[in-house]
Amino acid sequence: PPAPRSVRAPVPGTTVSVSMTLLDFRPEAEEEEAADPAHPRLLFGHLGAGRTTLSLTAEMDRPHRTGAERRDLEAKTLEPPVAAFEVSGIACTESSATYPEAPGARQVHLHAWPVAAGWVFDLHLSAVSFDGKTAAPRAEFEGILRSLRFGWFRRGFPELLPGPVLEQMDRAVRRAPDEARFLEEEVKARPADGAAHLVLGEALLAAERDGQAATAFERAAERLARGAEPAAAKEDRFALWLALDGAAAALLRDGKADRARVHLERGRGLAGDLGLAPLRAATVYGLARCAGEKGDGKLAGALLAEALALDPALGAGAKEDPCFRRVRLAREFRAAVGE
Repeated sequence: PPAPRSVRAPVPGTTVSVSMTLLDFRPEAEEEEAADPAHPRLLFGHLGAGRTTLSLTAEMDRPHRTGAERRDLEAKTLEPPVAAFEVSGIACTESSATYPEAPGARQVHLHAWPVAAGWVFDLHLSAVSFDGKTAAPRAEFEGILRSLRFGWFRRGFPELLPGPVLEQMDRAVRRAPDEARFLEEEVKARPADGAAHLVLGEALLAAERDGQAATAFERAAERLARGAEPAAAKEDRFALWLALDGAAAALLRDGKADRARVHLERGRGLAGDLGLAPLRAATVYGLARCAGEKGDGKLAGALLAEALALDPALGAGAKEDPCFRRVRLAREFRAAVGE
């Protein structure tokens, strides 16, 4: 029999991602003409024998409303009348319908409206039964809701993050729009907790509070380094790399290339130890950006060529990257981007 598996769906154009545990889920591609960037459908597919469908959509949480407020607004438009309930603090509704043209058929609709990271999500499960058999997907729906996890996954690889980091992210993003304030209180309460500092850095970076983000990431790296020696678990070493990478990203946005380079040089060796080409590529690309900020076209071009050899997709944004504005005419840079 199929085993439950974690299904992850990123929100397009953001670092936000949502995951849930599903049993025998078969996704279906969205029709291109149905795609709506302002209201993206993140998941759609069938569960089990095919009479149960699941979809997940998202929209910006503007103006901010709680899940219960969103549910109450949506409930006014739903027919027949719905029953309201909650699962793990998430506002939900249940309704059912029968159809004269299909005697014996009954359809149950379940909706949930979690709010996280500046987005409101609509998780919808629909189940159809025939011949008077009761469609009762409520227990399955509640299990899916309890498995929901949210987070900022700027560099991907959420499966490599330690459990405490994932838990801290999930707790924080559910407090939107007050994620940063919540995390600032968390690090005050647990100043030695590297996971809390790391997640605070991600929240501040997402909010474009670059100077504060750099400080949070640097404090995270200091604390996480104590448990990330070469023999440490891969998850702990990845968390340290993410802190160093985040500090560099924030510092580069803040115009502090020399300080960013120190973190990236440290992260370069760590990325090599982890054996993940995308991390090595991201680190070398960051070093190329540092060289670009300093106006060193020869070094920037050489590093950029090395990064693109590891991950050619990075080339798409290199020509427009503001960190390379001083070296765009350098021969080495132009060669690296194929000009």
